[in-house]
Amino acid sequence: MNGIDSRRLLGIRFGLSISAAPHMPAGGDPEEAVNGLTFRLASAIFLQGGGLMLGHRWCPDGIMEHLAFQARDSRWSGSGQTSSGTARQAASILNLIAWPDAPPDGDRNAQKMIQDGVLEVRQVRPPDIPLDRLDTDPEKALATDLGRLARIRALTAMRQEMVHRTDARICLGGASGNPHRRLPGVIEEALLTHQSGKPLYIAGALGGAAKAMADAILQRRMRDEARAFFFTPPVVVGLFAQAAQEHPVPVEEGPSTESGWSALKVFEAMPMATLSRQSGLTEEEYLHLLTTGDVQRALSLAITGILRVRTTTGPSAQGTEAGP
Repeated sequence: MNGIDSRRLLGIRFGLSISAAPHMPAGGDPEEAVNGLTFRLASAIFLQGGGLMLGHRWCPDGIMEHLAFQARDSRWSGSGQTSSGTARQAASILNLIAWPDAPPDGDRNAQKMIQDGVLEVRQVRPPDIPLDRLDTDPEKALATDLGRLARIRALTAMRQEMVHRTDARICLGGASGNPHRRLPGVIEEALLTHQSGKPLYIAGALGGAAKAMADAILQRRMRDEARAFFFTPPVVVGLFAQAAQEHPVPVEEGPSTESGWSALKVFEAMPMATLSRQSGLTEEEYLHLLTTGDVQRALSLAITGILRVRTTTGPSAQGTEAGP
């Protein structure tokens, strides 16, 4: 091959917002089904030279560990060097975690993957909230109003950085999330990706939050259960209001409510023409992405779209960087 790396996804870093959803159409254990789907998709991305941005915590024998081993095994010998032979290959998996979650310093497998350059893990802290006002014990910190707000703000900051450091995002499934959340992760990550102008692939095939987003974009009538995905629980709305004077946040980073800033209204106003153009798909293809019940067809459309975008714009500078 004369030293030319022909892998189709080389230098492209994907964000995967994929999680189990309520009432998933597939039978069996939803978590196992989603982990299996994530592993197969990630394996295909690694084998074609792509990388991942993930926000999961590392757990022994968990999905992150399995993905890291797969990323290591998928690397080509010598593919991490430029013509000068001096640049280090970017980590296959960038793992950002939100405070108070901490890097897996005590896990030998994680440390080996970090040392080998396969994995990069970094904690993102809440902006504008001094952690020295909180207990060093995470459980005690999260038992306070300030600690809960700090966690919510850290998650938003983490997802903002995830979007900044990825080239495209695929969204599937998604539950309503923690009762102390601002928005479900799948929805917040999709929202931030769209605001960045980067390719966003929303597939409703597994139901849940992604299906709700698809219905909102298509301006379909939704049940109350689906509409609830887009709004901040009242207890968290109160939390933001209580802290507004000391810890103000931009409107679009605050609570989503029926009477104020609304994530639902943002999705309902997303033009199909803009979504499809940014994603390298025709409007007909993007409509099929939103509505198909075939997960594999949806993923195929996402890969097709990002390859078209790559052909137009060239390899991402972020994806081909030599270091973190």
